[in-house]
Amino acid sequence: RSVFTQIEWRLQDRWPVKVVRRGLTITSDWRVASTTFNHAPIEPTLTGITHTWQLNDLPEPDDEPAAPPVTSRIPRVAVGFFPAPAMASLPAFAEWKDVSRWLASISDPQAAPDPVLTAKARELTAQAGSEFERIRAIGAYVRRVQYISIQIGVGRGGGYRPRRAAQVFARNHGDCKDKANLMRAMLTAVGIRSFIATAYLGDRDYVREEWPSPQQFNHAILAVA
Repeated sequence: RSVFTQIEWRLQDRWPVKVVRRGLTITSDWRVASTTFNHAPIEPTLTGITHTWQLNDLPEPDDEPAAPPVTSRIPRVAVGFFPAPAMASLPAFAEWKDVSRWLASISDPQAAPDPVLTAKARELTAQAGSEFERIRAIGAYVRRVQYISIQIGVGRGGGYRPRRAAQVFARNHGDCKDKANLMRAMLTAVGIRSFIATAYLGDRDYVREEWPSPQQFNHAILAVA
């Protein structure tokens, strides 16, 4: 029922591990592919229709001052599973363009400004003498919008789809993607183009180019053209 045909497993946290095992049971006509991070490639074993990834005897990660985040040192496995034939309802993130298109498809419709939001954006920028000052005035307003994160329908993409900008404006609260989307709508109202950009906070090396997936990100910001 999920829109995602991808899973990422951390095979360790901060403790030593005697045995770690992750399994995926899926019909034989689906193709399964995996990528290993921070470890030599882990090839799954296949028993019937169950694919299993296993590691043994992982030592406790060293605790050193100024060490890289533990997420850059512990083994992770990213798994994709693909139906045959392909299904339009299941986005196959074969390359980064697919990720970008999918995120845009669920974000762009939410950024339409309404008359009340537009009037506020024009009020905020009425005294601005330059484009940068208009951006700064709207950014200062959005910064004051209360940060509240409530995710609904995560398996259907809810954790990635911002709420409508008009709704966030009316209720004066939202999470990172909601606030970025509100600022995008307000900038649009005064003729400035911008885009929602996703990022990962906490580990600058967490996002890996070899695994195109929206699930590698945990934060949204705004990029102004």
